[in-house]
Formats: sequence, C-alpha cells, structure tokens
Amino acid sequence: MIFHVLRAASGHVTASLFDRFRSRALFPLGDPHAPEVYEVTLAPGCFQRARPHDRNTFEHLTVVRGALVVQTDDRQARLGPGDTLFFRADLPHSYRNATSRETVLHLVVTHA
Repeated sequence: MIFHVLRAASGHVTASLFDRFRSRALFPLGDPHAPEVYEVTLAPGCFQRARPHDRNTFEHLTVVRGALVVQTDDRQARLGPGDTLFFRADLPHSYRNATSRETVLHLVVTHA
C-alpha cells in the first residue's frame, strides 16, 4: 500500500507568462497508477486557450471558488463555486475568469 503526502507548498507547478494561469499537480508525477489531478488558479480576467488533448480524453472540473467560463467549439458553460463540468477535451477549449477575483478549480484529466 502506498501512502504519499504532497504538501501544499510542494508539487509541480506550471504557470503561464506573467503567472496568470497556474496549474499544480496534486498527484505524484511518474506514478502510472495515480489519477491526473490538478489545482488550477486563474487570475482576475485570465483567458487561457487549451490545445486538444489526445483522442477520447475527458476533463472533469469543479470550481472551488470564483467563477469560470469554459468554452469548446460549440458549447459554453458558466460555473460558480461547487459547480462541476465534464467534457470532451480532445477538442480545442478555453478557460476564462471574467471576474475581478481569483478563481480556483480542481481538474481531473482522464485519458483513453
């Protein structure tokens, strides 16, 4: 049995230019059995485009605080705290925080 603690101050963080979009891995990198889970933080007004993932990849996200707009080619969802979205991420998509406050969400990526 594995028992692995990942402290809040540690973990792999990926950030966009000017640190407006940050993604912190909430799983041990390199572990083939660990689900791909992230804490994502968007600065006020942040807009982030995402390239399509591999075929049949899905994202499942829950807004922890703030507000988020997720857009794919033909769909859009406006989400608030506690709202959850499950969508095909093998299409171009984007995330937008249209508020004046930081938005935080938890994101799970499921690959085919």
